[in-house]
Amino acid sequence: MIKALLVVLHLSLVSLLQMFSVVTDDVTIVQTVPSEIKAGQEFTVEITIVKNDLTGLAKLQQDLPQGFTATAGKTADATFTFKDNSVKFIWMSMPATPNITLSYTVKVGENVPSGEMYLGGRFSYVKDNERKMASVPVKKVAIVNEHPEKIDDAASLTTPPVTGEAVASGGGTIEASRRLSDTEIQPGSEFTVTVEISKSQVAGYAKLQETLPKGYSASQIETQGAIFSFVDQDVKFLWMNLPDQDHFTVSYKVKTPAKMNAGDKIDGAFTFMENEESKKYVIATSEIIAGAPLAMNPPADNNGGNEETDAPTETEMPDQAAADNTNTNKQDVPTETASAAPPVQPKTTPPPPTGDNKNSGGDEKKVTGIPAPQQGVIYRVQVMALRNTTVSMSYFKDKKNISETVNQEQHNGWNKYTVGALSAYQDARNKRETLRNVNQVHNPFVTAYNGAKRITVQEALMISNQKWVP
Repeated sequence: MIKALLVVLHLSLVSLLQMFSVVTDDVTIVQTVPSEIKAGQEFTVEITIVKNDLTGLAKLQQDLPQGFTATAGKTADATFTFKDNSVKFIWMSMPATPNITLSYTVKVGENVPSGEMYLGGRFSYVKDNERKMASVPVKKVAIVNEHPEKIDDAASLTTPPVTGEAVASGGGTIEASRRLSDTEIQPGSEFTVTVEISKSQVAGYAKLQETLPKGYSASQIETQGAIFSFVDQDVKFLWMNLPDQDHFTVSYKVKTPAKMNAGDKIDGAFTFMENEESKKYVIATSEIIAGAPLAMNPPADNNGGNEETDAPTETEMPDQAAADNTNTNKQDVPTETASAAPPVQPKTTPPPPTGDNKNSGGDEKKVTGIPAPQQGVIYRVQVMALRNTTVSMSYFKDKKNISETVNQEQHNGWNKYTVGALSAYQDARNKRETLRNVNQVHNPFVTAYNGAKRITVQEALMISNQKWVP
């Protein structure tokens, strides 16, 4: 008898839950609101999310009509905001508990007319690196205004049931472009892909997806707060909320296979939501041009020595390049391809620089060793990075028409070459542009030092209290 009663009770609860909740494969959502409320009064919205073992990023959003305001109640460790009539609970990491209970208080304005308000919403979350969404069950709340003389003619109740993610108002625009750090890519090497995104009146959920050829692999560099994944040759950046700035860049590092194929390319698209609809901006295809593996022979006067070298490409400094590459057409990653390779000599330890040193060509200036320590913050412009090789000053003077002192330093396994010692970032930025446009240096970029320590440009700007200049 008792067992039968328990079965009936269980079935009754299940039926009740199905009547007042929305169930997906992952979550069950129950919303509780009063059926009627008077203008000028407050009421409580309570939402229970049965999420089981889901964790990670998530967002609950509900939209209120004009004349309604909301204040936080139970947040379950989420960040609560109320802006532009949208209530949002945002988790960077949801609590580990299987159930979440949220609440907030709604104040109905005195000038809100009598009518019906439909309160729904959506719960967005990430599972297996994919964005998913469940709708909050729509509830109808009757609004009664007993003082029609206080009603604002402009006020209205316009909150139809919501079934999708509304993240942008009409007129939103997106532009996106991709650039590769090298014009020719060597098999078995690495290069950097940077995607620039410009947006207007677009916010909330978005996804950047790029498809790489078979055999290539990718790892994240700069994500701008997105979740990065690389699965089945697809590179994905997933945002629950896009960055606030209208222009930003993301980047990732690509490792090429030992054998590259003609026609290898990168395709991609930026997907976002606007007016309850998913929209896609297709990014132009980037062809991957394969170059011959670099095996550069030194000139004949190097005693017949021969040393195979790595491609003189630097990709390990995304933080510095990102601060210095906005609004330019090239990635600020120094690259010298085989077709423009300088004379190479076996790696040796250069003698300490002295004021009397002259090179064999009679030049009074030459590549120095590690730059002398400076006091405070200074900016230089990097013009080249080589692994396992060094170059003489004659290359920079003869090929690039750079007659000033070029500093050489060892950093993260690279021989890096820089010019200048400037206290103002603006001056370093101008020097970078001169080297790029006049001296035809491929992708120079600004570097920064605090004393003898190499730091990021962002750190240098903060320390020296200067502003970044595009």
